[in-house]
Amino acid sequence: MLTLDRLARCSVGVQLGADWVVVVVVDARGAVVARTRARGARSRDPLDVVASVAEHVEVLLRAADVDRSAVVGIGLAVSGAIDLDEGAVLVSRTLERWQGFPVRSALAQATGLPVVLDNDATAAAIGEFWSGRIPGSTAHCTVYMGASIGAGIVVAGSVYRGRARTPVRWAACTCTATAGRRVRPWRTWPHRGPWRRGRGRRWRPGGPRSRS
Repeated sequence: MLTLDRLARCSVGVQLGADWVVVVVVDARGAVVARTRARGARSRDPLDVVASVAEHVEVLLRAADVDRSAVVGIGLAVSGAIDLDEGAVLVSRTLERWQGFPVRSALAQATGLPVVLDNDATAAAIGEFWSGRIPGSTAHCTVYMGASIGAGIVVAGSVYRGRARTPVRWAACTCTATAGRRVRPWRTWPHRGPWRRGRGRRWRPGGPRSRS
């Protein structure tokens, strides 16, 4: 009888969260074979976090007895709006220090592995689809609630991004206090423009991109 060598192909998943950074190694069946978590990236320097994640990846691969040649790459999930072309966070309420930082290329360089970047809610949505938990669904939306709130939409097995190729846009939500008093609307997606990438812009640690 033929059986699947579950460690013949593996991948690494990294969730770059404000409160926690989670790193996992999964086998060819999608089962988690090694997992760890570290302090969140909210107030930490992006370069230091990337170096730390690279170290965790190496430790987990050794602990799981996974050869690097069997690792197809890293899936990186972050909160906020992302630039898929540049591999960077455009804007994030919980990861403001990461705005404009080329996290995809930085992690790829630090680990020597290819990296795929996406929004955490989008990653959760496609994960639900691949898990088979929503059989017969042509389209579904996953609402992800962590340090921030986001949503991912999958239509016919593909991620729906809209014209701007970004995750679902939350227009505004109105919160109500326990005493019934209404709190002003809080927009989770500011207007575009301040973070629109233009030529001659580069990332500067601890601040917005500057024009060189």
